[in-house]
Amino acid sequence: MPKASPQRVMLAMVVALTMTAFCGCGSHDNADPEPDPQPPAGQVAGKVLYFTTGQGLGGVNLTVGGRTATSDNTGDFLITGIPPIDGQVKQQLTVDPPDWLTLPSTTPILVDVIVNQTTVLAQPILLIDAGSGPPDPPS
Repeated sequence: MPKASPQRVMLAMVVALTMTAFCGCGSHDNADPEPDPQPPAGQVAGKVLYFTTGQGLGGVNLTVGGRTATSDNTGDFLITGIPPIDGQVKQQLTVDPPDWLTLPSTTPILVDVIVNQTTVLAQPILLIDAGSGPPDPPS
C-alpha cells in the first residue's frame, strides 16, 4: 500500500472535521440541555387610568390566573404566562391599587384568557379616590 502524502492526510482531516460539524456527529458533552417546553398560556393587556384626569397610573398590581404584573408609568400592563383553567376562557382579573385609590365598582372584572393569544381589554380600568366612591343606595 502506497504511503499517503501529507497534503492528502490534511485534506482527509479537513473533510472529516467538516462532515462532523455539518452532521452534528461530534461530542455533545458540553451541549446545553433542551429547555423545558413552556405550558400553554395566554396574556392579558390593558391600561389603568385615574378617573378624574384620565392620566395613566403606574404601580398598580393586576393579577389573573395567579400571574401578576404592575402597570408602568403610562398605566399600561401586560400579564403573561396565564395558564388555562380547566378549559375556562373567562377568568377574574383582580386589581390591587395603592391605598388612596379604589375601583368604583365591586363587580368582578372577567377577562378572556385564550392560549397563545393576547387579550386586550376593550375598556381601561378606572380608579377613583378611595374617599370618593359612588354613594350608597338609599335604604
